Amino acid sequence: MKKTIALILSFTMMLALFSGCTQQANDGLNGTLDGQEIPTAGDSGNQQDGDPETSGGEDVVKVVLEDALSTLNIHKRIAALEHWGLEPLNGFLVTYTEKMEIEPYLAESWDVISDTEISFKLNAATFHNGDPVTADDVKFTVDYVKNETNGCVLRTDAAAIKEIRVTSDTEFTIVLEQAFPRIFELLSNMAIISEKTAGTLDTQPIGCGPFRFVEWDQNQYLKLEKYDGFWDTSKPACDKLEFYFIPEYNTARTALLAGDVDVILYADPNDIDALMGFEDVTTYSKAITGAQWLGFRCDEAPFDDVRVRQAVNYAVDRIGIIEPIYNGNGTVLYSYFDNTPYEVGDFKVERNIEKAKELLTEAGYPDGITIKFSVPNTATEGPMGELIATQLAEAGINCEIEMTDVTTFLDQCFNKQDFQMMICGDTGAGDPDYPTYNYTVTGANNAIFGWSNTEYDRLMNEGRSFYTVDERMEYYDGAFKILADELPWIILCIENRTAALRTDIEGFVMKANLRYDFTGIHHI
Repeated sequence: MKKTIALILSFTMMLALFSGCTQQANDGLNGTLDGQEIPTAGDSGNQQDGDPETSGGEDVVKVVLEDALSTLNIHKRIAALEHWGLEPLNGFLVTYTEKMEIEPYLAESWDVISDTEISFKLNAATFHNGDPVTADDVKFTVDYVKNETNGCVLRTDAAAIKEIRVTSDTEFTIVLEQAFPRIFELLSNMAIISEKTAGTLDTQPIGCGPFRFVEWDQNQYLKLEKYDGFWDTSKPACDKLEFYFIPEYNTARTALLAGDVDVILYADPNDIDALMGFEDVTTYSKAITGAQWLGFRCDEAPFDDVRVRQAVNYAVDRIGIIEPIYNGNGTVLYSYFDNTPYEVGDFKVERNIEKAKELLTEAGYPDGITIKFSVPNTATEGPMGELIATQLAEAGINCEIEMTDVTTFLDQCFNKQDFQMMICGDTGAGDPDYPTYNYTVTGANNAIFGWSNTEYDRLMNEGRSFYTVDERMEYYDGAFKILADELPWIILCIENRTAALRTDIEGFVMKANLRYDFTGIHHI
């Protein structure tokens, strides 16, 4: 059993909603945010020359987030950037290494008893108020996440856990409803919280991670500091970790070049060559899992007709996206599980403008259609949306682009589900269950497309109950045929992700699932 799960885990990566790219450059910006100057290195004690510890100052690492956080409760996050800012506050039972291998975190060890039972033993960890992390906290966390009234993003996946059977303060058993190959991925993403402090999570979080909460200005920054009681006494490496919310890319870039911030998590792909020309800046690139995609409101005209969705699939030029958007540093995709054992050919089509026009005519639109196209104003999705609109126009699919900031886009498309066609991005797991399940199965967390198919739901739910590829494909093969035929969404492509850093920063880690490990980051 352990070997079987390990094989599945090699194709499994952690959850992240929305790619969260940086905003497009704006040459008119002057290096300020909301009328206030960006804090300079000296404001928080950053030492730009020499070792901060030996020179007597605190080591403060400043990281740019491209938008503000809507909450400090990691279980209620919407965007990936919210996870990036909140993960350092929190502790998880297991985590991924940089090589995407599962390793212990709050869980010291575990034993797979059967397909539906896994026993765990906890490390001697504490929350930031000094309380020990116990098995009862794990049980409370699972119950909290599963409770519909709490609005937790992991609720659908957490439903796979039948119960937490507590046997001592440090030992417990997870009992699953049925075999669930993604259980360790789920646990790597489920921050353990305390019932005692759950009521303050939204604005005054008390976690059990390497950094503790200091201050949050909802429009400006999130400030954290080293938690001296962290169970791994070798971490974190810096004294303070501060996230600054800078929506405009040029503002962030100017701050980086001036030394006022230390890290931009996502450098504009078209700016990488230029950044590499600066002596005090370096770049860090990683091939990531995930995809950019187009999604449709399938219960409203014109996309309630599958032929219109198919027309878009034939009209979009995936290959033509790679060079202008990613500067050639990207890959065409047709599903989230391309290049994995679950890859199938049902999704692959070649661009065919005439076929797209024929489908539109069959659907009753011989003169073409005009649609609203919702696009987040980011460094990737913004220009990609404009390029795709040009491509689709060749087939008579005319797009009225509605480009908004990330927060507005997420609220409009994910909360209000007010769109006709949208472009978005998400990290993937190399597994057919995530994020495909969460977007396409009826009632799942992000089932925003107004599309539902009973047989598809049955196959996807049964397929996620097995551990081996062969067993799962008996169900997924049929499910994928339905998905490829009905196309509630269209997978497009993926890029390498590049961060930009000051050259005096060391220990920065980006994982392939678009997660960051800040425990080792520090100035040299």
